[in-house]
Amino acid sequence: MKRSAGVTASAVISTIGGCCSILLGGLMVFSPFGGPLKRPSNQPVPPLSPVELGIVAIFFFGFGVWGIVSAIGLLRLRNWARISFASYGVLLAFFCALSTASGVSLMALAISRNIQPNDVPPGLYAVEFALFAAIAFLFAALGVFWAIYFSRKSVKIQFLGEALASVPRAMPIGLTVVGWLFVVGAAVAAIMTFFSLPLFLFGFSLHGWLARLGHLAWSIAALIAGVGLLKKRAKAYPVAVGCSVFGLMNWAAIFVTPGAMNQLLETIQEASGHSATALHLRTVALWGHLLIGMIMNLVPLLLLLANRKAFLAASRMELKDSAC
Repeated sequence: MKRSAGVTASAVISTIGGCCSILLGGLMVFSPFGGPLKRPSNQPVPPLSPVELGIVAIFFFGFGVWGIVSAIGLLRLRNWARISFASYGVLLAFFCALSTASGVSLMALAISRNIQPNDVPPGLYAVEFALFAAIAFLFAALGVFWAIYFSRKSVKIQFLGEALASVPRAMPIGLTVVGWLFVVGAAVAAIMTFFSLPLFLFGFSLHGWLARLGHLAWSIAALIAGVGLLKKRAKAYPVAVGCSVFGLMNWAAIFVTPGAMNQLLETIQEASGHSATALHLRTVALWGHLLIGMIMNLVPLLLLLANRKAFLAASRMELKDSAC
C-alpha cells in the first residue's frame, strides 16, 4: 500500500533527528578533551564528570540509532516501526513535558533567589531558560502528534491492511512505554555498576561495593519488569508495580530524612570540586531532578494500576496463543 505524506515526513524528521542525536553524543564523548570552557572572567565553567558525560552520550547514541532504524522500518511499512513511533512519541512527549515544566520552575527559582552564573546579565539568563523550555515544548508537541497519528486506523491500514487494522490492540501502548522505560533504566543502572558512583537509598548514601550491589540489584529487577511487560508475562506485573513503589518511596525519603539533602549536595561538591556559585546552581537543578525522579516513578505506577485488567487479559491471550 502507498505511504501517506505524514508517514514519509515522520521518517525524514526521525532520520534527521537521529543523525543530530548521534552527533551530539559524539560531542559529549570528545568534549572532555577540549579543555574546560571559560567564562568572560576566565573562571572555568564546572564540567560534567566523565561518568555523567558517558551516560548522556549513551542516551544520545541510543535514541539516535532507534530513530534511524525506526525510520527505515517506517519507509518499508513495517508494523513494528509504527508501534515504535507511537511509543517513541509518548516517551518524547513525556520527557520534553518534564523538561519544559522543570525549565520554567528552575528559571523562576533561580531568578527569585538571584542565582546565576558570573558575568551573565539577569535578562540573558531568563532568556536561556525560556528558550530551552520553548524548544522542549515543541518537541513535546511533536511527540503527542506521533503518538496520536500512528494510532489512527487510517495509518494502521497502511501497515496492516483493512482486516488486521480493525482488530483492537490487546496490549495498552502505555504499558509498552512503561516496559521500555524499565529496560532503559536497567541499562543505566548496569552502567553505574562499573563506576564508583554513590547510591542514595532512603535518604542515606551508600558507597563502594554496597553502591555497586544496589545498582546491580535495581538493574536486574528493572530488566525483569521491563522485558516481562513487553512479553506480556503476568508475573512481571507485580515486579513492575513493586519497582515503581520502591522508587517513589526512595525519592520521597530524601525529602523527609533529616540531613539527606545536605548529604547529597556535599557528595556532589566533593566529587566534582565545584565552586560555591556552581553549587548553588546545582542546588536549583537538584530540586528539578528530584521532582522528575518522583514523576518518573509515579506515572508508570498510575499506568500500571489503570491498565491492570487489560494487561492480565493480554497476558492470558499470549499464553493461550503460545500453547496452541
